[in-house]
Amino acid sequence: MILVGTRVPWDLTLIKSDGSVLTGTGANRPDCRPLAADISPDGSVIVVSGDDRLGEIDLLDNEHFPLIRKSISGHFGPTSALRFSPSGGDLASAGKDGNVVLWESAQWTPRLRLSAGTAVGCVAWNRDSTAVAAGDADGIIHVWHRDGRKIGTLEAQAGAVTSIDWDLTKNRVAAGYSSGSILTWDVDRESSTQELRAHKGPVTAVLFSVDGSRIVSGGLDEN
Repeated sequence: MILVGTRVPWDLTLIKSDGSVLTGTGANRPDCRPLAADISPDGSVIVVSGDDRLGEIDLLDNEHFPLIRKSISGHFGPTSALRFSPSGGDLASAGKDGNVVLWESAQWTPRLRLSAGTAVGCVAWNRDSTAVAAGDADGIIHVWHRDGRKIGTLEAQAGAVTSIDWDLTKNRVAAGYSSGSILTWDVDRESSTQELRAHKGPVTAVLFSVDGSRIVSGGLDEN
């Protein structure tokens, strides 16, 4: 598990599965805050981005945390979301430049650049790593096949899409919005199946349980 601090300078805390806690401050990012983070499925690499204009993504060595192994850049402006595919073969990054970049994780080279047209704040992969969904500031969820084909558009009048997760048991996504709403979507039918009103402000996180029976959410209302 990774906890990302919001203090300046850059501050990170890593809580490992054995309960050990590691902290680090990135001296190379003295004037920005951590914005997004994820850990590879095999636990070897941590990716972190900040709210600076460089759009850089730092690759940290989990074994020697917080040692930076490499930095990559694929966005013009802050990189707002990072998500490894379940297979670990791809990393999806989303930026305020309106692009989603798919990175090949063996060499850390950009494989595809997908355009949403406006700022993208969240990304999620389906269970077999063949499709990626990205939520934008206009309330649209764009769904692409990993080869770049557009396969769906999920649109609601609920404000910006602020968080997203893909159910690992079926082809549906849950999305949180700036209005406080949470919608579940049938990706095949491109239709909303449920609306939940659990927050009084933007939804900052949504997550399906492993069996898909529950959704956990967090918001700026501190609930």
